[in-house]
Amino acid sequence: MDSKGFSSIVGAIFMVLIVCSLASAYFFFTLSQNTTYNEAVRERNEFDAVRMSEDVQTSNTVYNVNNGVVSVTAKIFNIGAYSINFSTIWLRVTGDKNAYNYSRVNTIVSAGGTLPITANLKINGLSPNGNYNFAAWLVTTRGNTFALESLRTNNIIVAQTTQGIGSLAMDFQNFTYYQVKLMSGSTYKVDFTTGINAYNVLQTQAPLAFCVNFTNLDSKARDIILNQNSELFSIFPSTGGNYKAVTWFIVRVNPITGEIQPFSGQCLNYTVPTLVYFAAKAPSSTSSFVAVNDMFTGTCPVNLALTGTIGTSPFGQNIPFVSVFVS
Repeated sequence: MDSKGFSSIVGAIFMVLIVCSLASAYFFFTLSQNTTYNEAVRERNEFDAVRMSEDVQTSNTVYNVNNGVVSVTAKIFNIGAYSINFSTIWLRVTGDKNAYNYSRVNTIVSAGGTLPITANLKINGLSPNGNYNFAAWLVTTRGNTFALESLRTNNIIVAQTTQGIGSLAMDFQNFTYYQVKLMSGSTYKVDFTTGINAYNVLQTQAPLAFCVNFTNLDSKARDIILNQNSELFSIFPSTGGNYKAVTWFIVRVNPITGEIQPFSGQCLNYTVPTLVYFAAKAPSSTSSFVAVNDMFTGTCPVNLALTGTIGTSPFGQNIPFVSVFVS
């Protein structure tokens, strides 16, 4: 019945409760922080795994100087398992002048996809006739750096181009075909994930889109515009001295989604490597393609019959020298 003793007991109870509350709060805070730390480590490990899996091949790099601006073009092939977002491109110039510069690109290449890239970087003091060496790197948003292939392109030697048969040079090493697939409704696309070297063609994968990388090396530096009658065709020999032909007409392809769009001409700028696709069964078609039963099997020569304009003049060129085996 001692009031002082009772108040001491109540005070002790409150003290224990306060200590327990503080201990519980500290325990849960520590648990929360540990969970946050583990989550951050897991996310970091996943980020590093994706970053290390980024892998790119580049080709057809061209540097062109005009009024102190270096135009850099290249073809990018994403051979990794994830999409890659390129944020910037860096350029180094050595020789008569040593300088650096960079430019934002913000270009995304899907896994297994290819994409042409173009960047213009201003470097004061450059002249078209200068003696320069160029090097460039692409930087991804994940922090990786990929060098573009080294190439000197101050002067184009005519003997190294197709000038003997025309102004367009074809990259024979990267002649590729893809499957054409339905996107939605009546919209079709070139499936960039199905790219295969086109020197061996599987008939059963039709409809197909053939991809050719052209570089315009016109001696007068004129742009070339291909029209809807440009075509890729193959000729199959048969018994009895007859020949069977299959034709794929030029199409316009969205470089990001692969969507086959209405054709309005394909511009080939001077010295800029450009991917051109042939898939349609008729000129300007976006929904009719060469089917399996339209094709034949065996070895056949392939020709590119190209028509359009060069500058303000009519243009026409045939590129042979390619044979494929269809099985």
